[in-house]
Amino acid sequence: MASHQHYYVPAQSKWPIIATIGMFITVFGLGTWFNDMKAGHPDSHGPLIFFVGALFLAYMLFGWFGAVVKESRAGLYSPQLDRSFRWGMSWFIFSEVMFFMAFFGALFYVRVLAGPWLGGEGAKGVAHMLWPTFEFTWPLLHTPDPKLFPPPKEVIDPWHLPLINTILLVSSSVTITIAHHALRRDHRGPLKLWMALTILLGICFITLQAYEYHEAYTKLGLTLGSGIYGATF
Repeated sequence: MASHQHYYVPAQSKWPIIATIGMFITVFGLGTWFNDMKAGHPDSHGPLIFFVGALFLAYMLFGWFGAVVKESRAGLYSPQLDRSFRWGMSWFIFSEVMFFMAFFGALFYVRVLAGPWLGGEGAKGVAHMLWPTFEFTWPLLHTPDPKLFPPPKEVIDPWHLPLINTILLVSSSVTITIAHHALRRDHRGPLKLWMALTILLGICFITLQAYEYHEAYTKLGLTLGSGIYGATF
């Protein structure tokens, strides 16, 4: 007689509600922050609201992950449920891949195809469609009405902070992989060391990323109103 595996159904949890509240507060704070920054309000409450939401999310992550770890160590998860976790993570990664493919695909289309066409290049070229003296360049730093459509002042140097952030991101994937192998061998000391290093790299990455976005928005003029380049920095 074939044996059937059963899913462990946890009790009702508060963590999804806390996650929803945290995400709402975080996004609301970020939107308030950006709007007040654009309007020139130095006394904005956006940063405070944003960090309160971030604290909610941090509390949720520690609590929810801790609950999952406790359930796993208690032997409540079957191999069938483990496969479901892996499939869920696989679909999440796939959705992220498709999101960025659409995001950068649109950028590629504008930069390589639509932009030159609007400048009159190629078989589908339609010159003078935007304004009479329009010439397509990348990035588009000149517009016919800089007051109405303020262009970016300059672009981000890819060999500065973006390169450092890329190195940090790739390095963190290496350290977490080493930590994973240490966990499978039950080597707790190396596991804690490599996990701590991964967290440190993640904190450095997020800090530099926030600094890069702030510099791009305030000093370089790369905002949502400065065209498609500003929206994809």
